[in-house]
Amino acid sequence: MTTTFNHNKPDFIQQKNLTEFNQTLDEMITKYQTKFENKMENITSNFLTYFQQTLEEELVSLIKKVYSHNVQELNKYLVNQLLNSNSLQTLNKNDKDLIIKIFNKISSNIIESFIL
Repeated sequence: MTTTFNHNKPDFIQQKNLTEFNQTLDEMITKYQTKFENKMENITSNFLTYFQQTLEEELVSLIKKVYSHNVQELNKYLVNQLLNSNSLQTLNKNDKDLIIKIFNKISSNIIESFIL
C-alpha cells in the first residue's frame, strides 16, 4: 500500500502543479487580453478623433468655398447691375473698370472678414 500511496502523491502534486500552471496561464492571458483591448480602444479612439477633426476641417473648407463662390456670384451680379444702371451709362471703359476694381476690393474685404 505504501507504494500505491507514494504513487498517488506524485499524481496529486502533478495535478496541483498543472492546476497552478493553468491558473497562471489564465491570469497571463487575461492580463494581456486586457492590455490588447485597451490598446485597441486607444487606437480606435485616436482614429475616430482624427477622422472627426479631418471631417470637420474638410466641411469647414467646403462651406467656405461654397460661401465664397456664392459671394463671388453675387458680386458679379451686383457689378453688372451697377454698370448697367442709367447713371453709369455715360462713363467710359476706364472709369467702369476702376469702379469694378473698387467694388471687387470692397467685396473681397467683406468676404475675408466673414470667412476668416
